[in-house]
Amino acid sequence: MFFVHAAKRSVIKKVDGFVEKDSASSGIAMKSSNTIARKILSGILVGLAGLSAATLLAQDSAKLAAANAGFAFDLFKQIAKEQPDKNIFISPFSVSTALQMVGNGAAGETRSEMQHVLKTDGLASAELNAACKILSQSLNSQRDVILNLANGIWYQSGFHLKPDFVADNRNYFQAELASVDFGNPKSAQIINDWAEEKTRGKIKDVVGFPFPPLTRVILANAIYFKGKWAKPFDKGETKPRAFRLVNGEIKQTPMMWQDRKFAYQAGEGFQAVRMSYAGYRLQMYLFLPATNSSLQKLLADFDGKNWRDKVVPQFANREGTLVFSEIRN
Repeated sequence: MFFVHAAKRSVIKKVDGFVEKDSASSGIAMKSSNTIARKILSGILVGLAGLSAATLLAQDSAKLAAANAGFAFDLFKQIAKEQPDKNIFISPFSVSTALQMVGNGAAGETRSEMQHVLKTDGLASAELNAACKILSQSLNSQRDVILNLANGIWYQSGFHLKPDFVADNRNYFQAELASVDFGNPKSAQIINDWAEEKTRGKIKDVVGFPFPPLTRVILANAIYFKGKWAKPFDKGETKPRAFRLVNGEIKQTPMMWQDRKFAYQAGEGFQAVRMSYAGYRLQMYLFLPATNSSLQKLLADFDGKNWRDKVVPQFANREGTLVFSEIRN
């Protein structure tokens, strides 16, 4: 508003000077100055509206990120509870993305329950879709690592999807849609071929034939990631070292080794390190439960809010030695 006020003063001074010389022209000059002032004001208002919209989008994206983190911990806790002695590798983002796409076809109590589970209750449908699109675009725009996201929807031939459902999932999730005959074994091959292509051969079988008789629609999300560490490990230091299993058994396994400054913290019942990938936009968080703790105890204290407010801010650079299982991709 200060800029508009200054512009008005500048124009008025010129008009006043012009009036003293030629009153007949002053009306034209005044009309022109008012037009300029209105255009300036209109431009400022449009700019402010754009900034306001951008701010709202940023706020919605932050809400979505917080919701995704909360859902991720809920999902991981549930799986860890059901499979206490298993190694678990999941992609909560894939699950939440697929459910968000399903949500575009849900209504009433069903949609409310889905949003409650996904922790997106505070976002209207349009806001949620826009935030999902921004997040996906951000993840797909990585330059120093390979990170590809893909969404697919297959529906029974002759089954008509609602136009809004199709439009929203194409626009906001860049979903690929195709009709198939779920009664034909080729339908499973089509979906599995899609998964293999999008994950560059890492995942080949996501569905199996026959499908349940009432199958009408299948939605899927695929993520492929390949990245180098921002500070690579020396391959010569990767050697068999002792790895302690949950049951106390010691097993020799290839372990990477690095001695330097790390983003580190020692919390209640755990130690943690944050490792950056090339480009420093993506990180891996490594947690080691204390000897008197366990994975279950560690997870019990974690949720989206705790993670955002108490865990992430506590990392600080510290000299140390990191040894952990070799990761190949």
